[in-house]
Amino acid sequence: MKRSFIISLVIALVALGLMSCDGTAISSPSIQAASKMVRTSAAGVRDTINLNDSLNVGDTVRLSLIVQGYYHYLTSFSATSDTTMLVGLAWNQADSAALAPGSDPEHGKVIFTPNTAYVFLTSMRFTPRYSGTHRIDMIVVSSAGEPYSPQLYHYNVAVR
Repeated sequence: MKRSFIISLVIALVALGLMSCDGTAISSPSIQAASKMVRTSAAGVRDTINLNDSLNVGDTVRLSLIVQGYYHYLTSFSATSDTTMLVGLAWNQADSAALAPGSDPEHGKVIFTPNTAYVFLTSMRFTPRYSGTHRIDMIVVSSAGEPYSPQLYHYNVAVR
């Protein structure tokens, strides 16, 4: 009986330790794929691909993303690449209201309006210009603060 009480007390203390003083949980913001990646070749042929599939120069890849702050508000999102790849973002009409002035979605940089916790990115596209291995970095920043925010996701893409 005493043992189960002590175990329950330890679990409760750990759970309380994961909460901030105002009662909200502390968590990192996240980026999730909401669709399969669709590749359009330079010749106009469309097909779905996996993350580890290689691309050809001139292929355009599009995918949808969900950006979440969970218990915190989103501050900014960026998708950048080395100089050999073009990156662009597109938003649906409802979520475009969450974009603050100074955002540049066509170049992969977005600043969110206050109190934005969830955004659906209808299309992130990238087009490699040269062959080789290219790195795509996605950074999402929320009001969670260090060490939970910002979160960096990066992918290496092989281009033939």
